[in-house]
Parts: sequence; C-alpha cells; structure tokens
Amino acid sequence: MTQPASTVISVEEQVESIPTPGLASHPGCRSFAIFAGVCALIVGLAFSAVAGWLLQQHSHHATGADSKPQTRQTRSGDFVDGQFAFRLNSVRCGVTEVGMSPDVHKPQGKYCVYILGIHNIGEQPRVLTFSNQHAMDVHGHVYTADLLASKAASPTRNRVPDLMWSNQVTTVALVFDIPLGTSLASLELHDSPWSDGVKMPVAHSPDS
Repeated sequence: MTQPASTVISVEEQVESIPTPGLASHPGCRSFAIFAGVCALIVGLAFSAVAGWLLQQHSHHATGADSKPQTRQTRSGDFVDGQFAFRLNSVRCGVTEVGMSPDVHKPQGKYCVYILGIHNIGEQPRVLTFSNQHAMDVHGHVYTADLLASKAASPTRNRVPDLMWSNQVTTVALVFDIPLGTSLASLELHDSPWSDGVKMPVAHSPDS
C-alpha cells in the first residue's frame, strides 16, 4: 500500500505563516501615532514662534544700536522713553558713601547720585532695570548705574520695584561711580534694553 507523500514545512515557513498584525489593526497604536503627531506639530509651532520672537528682538536691538538717544521732553518737564517718563528731582555729586549701616557702599572714585521720579505711562507692566541706565561725561565716556549702591541710596531703599505696573509712580536713585575730577554731561535712560533711550542733560561742575 502506497503511503501519501508527507509535506515537510521548514521552521522559516512556519514563522512566515503566522499572521503579524500591523499598527493599523491596533486602535491603541493608531491613537498613540496621532498623539505623537499632534505633539510634534505643537512643538514645531512653538519653536517657530520663539525663533520669530528672538529674530524680532535681535532686529530691534541691531536697529537701535545705531540710533542715538534723543532728548524728548514733555511740557511737564518729563523725559520719555517708551513707557517710562523720567523726572530729575535732585543731584548730589562728590558723594563718598551711600546707604545705612550695615548696607553702606563706597566708590572707587566718587559717587554722583541722581534722584529720579519714574512714571509708567503705558498700558503694560515694565521691568525697571538699573543696568539699562547710563551716564556720559563731557568726553563721551559711558558709565552704568551701580545696582547695589542705587538701591541703597533710593528713598525706598531695598523696596525699589523691579516690575512697574501701568500708571505706577516710584522714586529711585541712580548712583554712578566715576573718577575724581570727572564732570557728567547727561543721563541716558531706557525703559528696556532694546529701546533707543532718552538723553537728559545734567551738566554740573566736577566738584559739585
């Protein structure tokens, strides 16, 4: 009696014959793929927005770098840059120290102390940054306000606001450490690091 020929199936063929469901057959996998795609889209849009903002700020800064501060004074006597209106209340130059114990600061040369009233005349909050405020002497040398000495000398001392709300008014001191015998000619005041600034004449004698 003749036996029917047996069919030998290799292991490889057996493996290939096992159905392997794709991602499309799993609802959970499809949901994950959609979620991942949405996340990638959101990240891409956020990156584009941040990149655009940085480009805009860089462009603004580059444009302002070649712009000289203007002397813009209102009828009330304020000097305006952006949202900040500055008013000079008093000047003391040749000061040898500012602050009260234990927060006392002494200059390497001499301090010139300018008491300013600042009014946020805009509709948005603005950060008050001392490092944005500068003074120039009669030879064009630029000096940056001393942060710690300025806060120590301010009438409100360490309660100087870092953020000024719309229509808020405050009084601060700008303190500059300048060489002996130097005479300052003007202040260059800014409402932000990227603004053109406003020039406030402050001419006085070197010994004043």
